[in-house]
Amino acid sequence: MFKGPNKGSINELAGLTASTITRDKLVDGAPCVGHNTIITTPNDIYWASLYGFHSLRATQKYGDTEEFFLSAPIQDSFNLINFTRVNQIQGFWHPLRNMVGWIAPLSGQTTNVIMFVFNYVLNQWSTWVFGGFNPSTIAVIRDPATTQAIPRLYIGDYSGRVHSGDQATRSDDDGTVAYSYQIRTPIHTKFSETSTEMTEKSMGAITTFFRPKGNYNATLDIAVDGRTAPGSPFNVSMQGAGAVMDVFVLDTDRLGGLELTYVETPFLERGRSVELTYNLNGAGQDAEIYGHAIRYTPAERDPLEGS
Repeated sequence: MFKGPNKGSINELAGLTASTITRDKLVDGAPCVGHNTIITTPNDIYWASLYGFHSLRATQKYGDTEEFFLSAPIQDSFNLINFTRVNQIQGFWHPLRNMVGWIAPLSGQTTNVIMFVFNYVLNQWSTWVFGGFNPSTIAVIRDPATTQAIPRLYIGDYSGRVHSGDQATRSDDDGTVAYSYQIRTPIHTKFSETSTEMTEKSMGAITTFFRPKGNYNATLDIAVDGRTAPGSPFNVSMQGAGAVMDVFVLDTDRLGGLELTYVETPFLERGRSVELTYNLNGAGQDAEIYGHAIRYTPAERDPLEGS
């Protein structure tokens, strides 16, 4: 039971008979903003408060449960929610995708415009914004048209239509509206114990590690100390490094296509910090970026001039 709205306690009913039922308080201080934000899974409960997204993690430590604050990595985005309309937030659980999520309105908006998605296996967040509509309602329902009636994500919009998720075409409205794939890194300032926040670095290249998903190109925006690096945005080829079996030539090609590979993006700039933004905006295109590395050499240890 979620009790509020002041202390926001969470309570559990225990007992086997009417005479032995007790109400045990688990935690307080994280009031739930609405029943539709509560998500139950086989081994966890998630919900939204005015401060972020939370979960009750069943722990073996002392045989108890504890509240866990989930949304710290995306707190800047969460703080943009229109908190006068938190009653519109709705949550869902997609068991096949290992994710839970919430649709919510942003500041200045009267409708839900963003979806916060948490992958609880990878412990990673993403935010979704749809290209052709805003999500009014959301649900995961078993699809009777499939042999095994697998769960499928369905999203209602404000015009009365229902959109079916889990589609093979990687764009909204059956390929007619492209959606953006974007990854933005933190602002990297400390590169090592000797190249700290106060040390100037001579940066020479960005190495992007990815798994090829097709003949697609992404763009890479590089910002050094808040200013755009010369030549930015850069083109990053997301193609595979080798041939696949149907076009493989013996003694000429090496087997590739879906292996983990990398691409180098040379650039020259000096500064204390760097931030990277990857974008892929074509309809039906895909990318699977695993990480990046920064090639640099230490410059002035204590530069006195401004960046």
